[in-house]
Amino acid sequence: MSISATGRIDPIEQVEVKSKASGEIITLPIEVGDVVHKGDLIARLDRTTAQNDFDQATADHAVAKVTVEQRQKELQRQESLFEKELTAENLVDDARLAYEQANAQLVRAEAALSTAAERLG
Repeated sequence: MSISATGRIDPIEQVEVKSKASGEIITLPIEVGDVVHKGDLIARLDRTTAQNDFDQATADHAVAKVTVEQRQKELQRQESLFEKELTAENLVDDARLAYEQANAQLVRAEAALSTAAERLG
């Protein structure tokens, strides 16, 4: 028996492929309808922007680490001077605030570095 009909054929399962990274596609070794397996290369993107973002995040992370160390030393100096009654309490408070801000910047830099590394990968 033969049946013919007009209409639209929809797939049972449709898969969208998305990349966490964006950029210009350099290589596209597969065609529509090709069977792919986990780990297969389906597109190669230009890495220039991702590499630049990673390099910048690495540099920002290094600066943030040094800043935390510097702010910690300054806080320790201010606390030591305050204990000897050689400085005002507000200077100790300012040093403590600067240290905490540096720690927060370090956390942001670590997150940015992690994100940049993932995009680069």
